Amino acid sequence: MNQTISDDNFWEYSARANFYLLPPSDNYVKELKDVSPIVVKAIPFMLVLTVVEWAILTLTGKARNWSLHDVIVNFSSGSLSQAVNSFFLRGIEFSGYLWVYSNLRITTLPWDSIYTYLIAVVGVDFCSYFWHRSCHEVALGWSFHYLHHSSEYLNMSVGARVSWIMRIIKWVFYLPMAALGLPPPAFLIHSQLGYAWGFWSHNDACPKLHKIIPGIGHLIEYILVTPSHHRVHHGVNPYCIDKNFGQLFIVWDRMFGTFAEEREDEDITFGTMSQVNSNHIFDIQVMNEPHATTYTQVRPTIEVLQRAASMPTFGDKLKALFYGPGWAPGTPRLGNPEDIPDMRGRKRFEIHLPHWFTAYIFVNCSVLFYTYLQMGLRMKDVTLLEQRVNLAIHLLTCTSVGGLYDGREYSVWLEPLRLLFYLVSVLALPIFSTLQETAVVAGVCLVSLLTWPRVSAITLSRAAEASATAPKKVN
Repeated sequence: MNQTISDDNFWEYSARANFYLLPPSDNYVKELKDVSPIVVKAIPFMLVLTVVEWAILTLTGKARNWSLHDVIVNFSSGSLSQAVNSFFLRGIEFSGYLWVYSNLRITTLPWDSIYTYLIAVVGVDFCSYFWHRSCHEVALGWSFHYLHHSSEYLNMSVGARVSWIMRIIKWVFYLPMAALGLPPPAFLIHSQLGYAWGFWSHNDACPKLHKIIPGIGHLIEYILVTPSHHRVHHGVNPYCIDKNFGQLFIVWDRMFGTFAEEREDEDITFGTMSQVNSNHIFDIQVMNEPHATTYTQVRPTIEVLQRAASMPTFGDKLKALFYGPGWAPGTPRLGNPEDIPDMRGRKRFEIHLPHWFTAYIFVNCSVLFYTYLQMGLRMKDVTLLEQRVNLAIHLLTCTSVGGLYDGREYSVWLEPLRLLFYLVSVLALPIFSTLQETAVVAGVCLVSLLTWPRVSAITLSRAAEASATAPKKVN
């Protein structure tokens, strides 16, 4: 299906992909190479939904639950994660599924059968439930998943706040579908559709569905994951912890005792137990402490490994890795619930920047996101060099612009180098499909370079202020 964003059919496809409404016949694909990039095609309508949600929150007086800075970081983080997967990993994690399907499957499901379609819808989501649950109930899994929950807001953009290192372990949970004989194209299609559904459920504007659709709303809420269910999942209120892991179907949580209904008499506080006081787009992927002079405060994965190494016995070392993140010697597998601090009403981390500075970051991150979207839609025609350059652009932008967000001094010299690299790349390579797009991006780079003296002055001032207020090291 060759489509461009300007096609009316593209927007219809993008809208239906967001709500798992592609008909079964659209999912009958025999060859892996013919699988459509469903998530990439769903992105434009995801952006529309994000704007609609902002408008509803503003009109209903709930705009305080939406932050432009958070949205920028979320989409930029998602763009970086997708770029790493598309332009570097290239589906390496999918090779395990292919091997099991080729060598260990017990049967072969037909690729063009309605029965295969239904098995895929239920089976892939069933595996997603246990993957998601393990991310919360296994310390090592939580260290990969932590990033997604680190936003203290809950809006659709949070669906894009995903870690690129999650793919290292996620594929393992879907191997039963390969052994069952679900064709790889079907698995790839339904894993994408499940992610697209999960995006819109990150939503603070949509009330419980039975208030909008009396009668049938209750039925939908009993079977499918809705924004109300997923708000609970992202909450740190005591009743929200480790609840509602479903991605498409909420019935798994009802079956396995992990379901919790959203309480209307208690506002939900979003985020994690420990706040990430940073908007650094790259650093939140590795969780480095803002303004740290060494990398002793590193990503949760390293902390989990260090904690396991410090345990006195081999058994406790394994438990530190595979029991819950709150486990300690002498406690239950998931830790003591009474030890969980009450975070209700916690003040959010907020950043305040001049409007023009915010506009600078917004425009440059928007261009970065559009760069991935354009190349993602035509991956089959993108050369290896163009992929590597695109990945370099993402890494440089997320590091440099992230430094601007956090007032890092290194951004003073890195940002103009990034802009020059970006400018040369878009002029020398077919990064974009039209001359108009190339001209616009080149123009953004040039205007940003002209703006740089003022941007650097603000950045140096913020870096000096942060250095002056940072706690001094004690030798």
